[in-house]
Amino acid sequence: MNQKQTTPHGAGRGDTSIVLADAKESITPEHKTAIPGRPTSERLSRTLAALANGGELSNRQISKISGQLNGPDIIHRLRKLGWVIHCRLVTVVDRDGKRSHPGRWRLDQTHLSIAREMVSEHDGGDAA
Repeated sequence: MNQKQTTPHGAGRGDTSIVLADAKESITPEHKTAIPGRPTSERLSRTLAALANGGELSNRQISKISGQLNGPDIIHRLRKLGWVIHCRLVTVVDRDGKRSHPGRWRLDQTHLSIAREMVSEHDGGDAA
């Protein structure tokens, strides 16, 4: 079932986005419970820290946070470390009237506390 929502786009106007029906998840329960690896670069650490806040990030946001223009590659590299990251595709209309389906990434609920602990340790905070 598709649902409509308004997403800010362009110069102060809102465009209607359609959330595409979720595909079946191919993640097995053991993947969700395994402890993922630590980020292997500052780019991955910054992205994981942003995802640990619990919200969704667009490709543009990931690029800005990580400092790398290829957001999907950052997500791929985090997934290879064992992080479960979901992608929600939305339909948007660009300024030329063309439909596009950008992704919005979020960290799986089961990994949020692990990510927050790793981020806290990386930043020198007390994880306890």
